[in-house]
Amino acid sequence: MQEQREEMYGKVEEMHGNVEEMPDQREEMQKQCEEMDGNVEEMQKQHEETHGNMEETQEQPEEIQKQCINVQSLHLK
Repeated sequence: MQEQREEMYGKVEEMHGNVEEMPDQREEMQKQCEEMDGNVEEMQKQHEETHGNMEETQEQPEEIQKQCINVQSLHLK
């Protein structure tokens, strides 16, 4: 009986040890999740900036076309 009791205590202590380690793991996972969220936000910013650049590029041909028309009209005069 004594041996079985000691074996049980050993298992219980081992389980408590594992439980105590778990909060550390939880914190570590939370950090990783926050880092991933940060990366996602950074990617979204870059994506928005790229779209902003694309919109500017689309506006430029119109501006260039206007300049060409101005140059053509000057030549015609």
